[in-house]
Amino acid sequence: MALGGTIRGKKTSLRMPVEADLEAHQRWAADMRLRHADGVWHEPAMPATWKERLSEAAKDKQQVLWSIESADALVGFARARLWSMGQGVGLDHLVIDPDRWRSGLGYDAAFALHRYFFDYLDVLRCATDVRADNVAALRIAERLGYAEYARGHDAHYRNGAYVDQVLEPEVGRFWGPRFGDFSDEALEKRFKDNAEGQDGILWHIDYAGEVVGFTGIFDINWIDRDGESGIFIGRHDLFGKGIASEAIRLRTQYAWTELRLHRVHNWIGLGNRGSRRANEKAGYVQMGLYPRSWYRSGEWYDEWLGEAFPNTFPAKG
Repeated sequence: MALGGTIRGKKTSLRMPVEADLEAHQRWAADMRLRHADGVWHEPAMPATWKERLSEAAKDKQQVLWSIESADALVGFARARLWSMGQGVGLDHLVIDPDRWRSGLGYDAAFALHRYFFDYLDVLRCATDVRADNVAALRIAERLGYAEYARGHDAHYRNGAYVDQVLEPEVGRFWGPRFGDFSDEALEKRFKDNAEGQDGILWHIDYAGEVVGFTGIFDINWIDRDGESGIFIGRHDLFGKGIASEAIRLRTQYAWTELRLHRVHNWIGLGNRGSRRANEKAGYVQMGLYPRSWYRSGEWYDEWLGEAFPNTFPAKG
């Protein structure tokens, strides 16, 4: 399956980025209108860092970055990621130059991009999150068929205050599973990248001298001071023994006392009562349900979305 290529709408076209585009990213990163509405492609906002990330994005089989043109002029960019378990695509960014707002370019590019997602990639659904006060983005999402399924509270920080996060899926037609690369070489590279990265932290869970799982905080946004958390226990015979509860409590406490985060959030299969309860004991509260998110054993399952803040962390375990 190929990712990328040129996508053509009526007013815009989406193409692969080139190094010359980074000058525009530098300009957009300094534009407070844009930072208020959405944000830049990558923090810290440094051209040298973007050049490195541009090279990384070109090699990533599940991530794709487009530059958006209109009348042969660069007017924005879009970034999406194919879900590792293969059920859809997450639209992380779709940015239009603030000087070209209210000209229909945002909707035109978004419409063309979603035709690519559903007609070419043949995905099941596309999901995105939008800042709750970004009225233009919310209108575009509504026109494309998105519907709010969850709301993260105080998720984005700008102008000295936090604003909510609106999470929305657009459902397409059914498609078969696609899986990531789980070879030894790919896993080794993933561990190395995680160790060297600046936006996450991963722990192995040790029980009676044996590694039985892992937990971590990923995709940390140091401006919003928000990160996504997750946990996995690999031995079924250890379920129900409080191992996950203790690991989640330690991980969440670390987020508050060491990383000084403002918020952490996660996604849990609604039927996974043990994991959900372990997170709730560490202060996570439900912010929404993602309907029909996972397909397993002939059934669709909803996903529980939770978030936690320092003030929700219990005094005792």
